[in-house]
Amino acid sequence: MDCTFCLDCVHACPHDNIALAARVPGAELADPRRRSGIGRFARRADIAALVTVFVFGSLMNAFGMVAPVRNFEGQIARQLGISGGAPAFAVLFVLAVVVAPLLLFGFCAPITGLLMRDSSRSPTQIAVNYAYALVPFGFGMWLAHYGFHLLTGAFTIVPVTQRAAMDLIGWPLLGQPLLRLTGMRPGLVYPIEIGLILLGALGSLASAFQISDRDYPGRAAVAMIPWSLLIIALTTAALWIMSQPMEMTVGCLG
Repeated sequence: MDCTFCLDCVHACPHDNIALAARVPGAELADPRRRSGIGRFARRADIAALVTVFVFGSLMNAFGMVAPVRNFEGQIARQLGISGGAPAFAVLFVLAVVVAPLLLFGFCAPITGLLMRDSSRSPTQIAVNYAYALVPFGFGMWLAHYGFHLLTGAFTIVPVTQRAAMDLIGWPLLGQPLLRLTGMRPGLVYPIEIGLILLGALGSLASAFQISDRDYPGRAAVAMIPWSLLIIALTTAALWIMSQPMEMTVGCLG
């Protein structure tokens, strides 16, 4: 979390004691020690909030590209008496990225406090502690979504280059654009998406257990119950979104 590969440490260390060491992915999410740059995770509610935005944003970003979003936008527009897709989508975005996390965290954190009879930590502090457990799931969701676009359009660079050469020179130097050359079929990419999402969910469950074992030694399995349910719910939502047909998104400039 501190390293940005600036390599200043290489010049600063008088003993050449610098190394890139392998470690278990996600291990530092439950590390309570102070970091030189950002301090302790437990005291950084701003980083926890950023994690939450990116995690729920991964779901919203994918949801905004599937067919059912049009129906949701229409329902929101009718309920609020507004017209146009942009205002309805903005409301949907706020509901998904702001309201939903507040409600879900507002439910899970007090439940953990009650189960553990923890009076030393406020619900807000518990929510901050466990927010980091969602990082692996969020990473898996972003990777699955953009992996779909990358793999299904992996070969489009060929017709794009052909078309660019044609527009630049005026004649098909590289041949006529092979517009049918795209990438892997969506049906072949779908299992990869599912695998990445499930792998991220398992990582989040493991991180939630590590955080629980850190804060509540010997009672980790009970402490993580509400957060396990939250991770399962998010995973179910992610799998449903990925199973929906992707809609064409058109943007106009001018």
